[in-house]
Amino acid sequence: MMLGIDRSKREAIILGVDDKDGMALMQMWGEKDGTAERAGFALTRDGATLMKVSNESGFERFVLRTQGADSAAYLIGDPKAGAFKDVLPKLAGAA
Repeated sequence: MMLGIDRSKREAIILGVDDKDGMALMQMWGEKDGTAERAGFALTRDGATLMKVSNESGFERFVLRTQGADSAAYLIGDPKAGAFKDVLPKLAGAA
């Protein structure tokens, strides 16, 4: 089930519940001059929580991820390398 509010070529927000895969999500777009920054939040039936921010091409700039009792991950995307680096251990060490 999806519910969306959208302004053509502008902002949008979508709320969704997927009972087949067991997920609730919220996505937001902020569009300007043909580009769109996106942010999303998701909770899954298996205990995962995700927060993502993507640039206009869809590359995820950062991802905050947790899974049950496992340690969280804070992944920063490097668009030039097309890879992620988990910076949470370094941040936790600085605290």
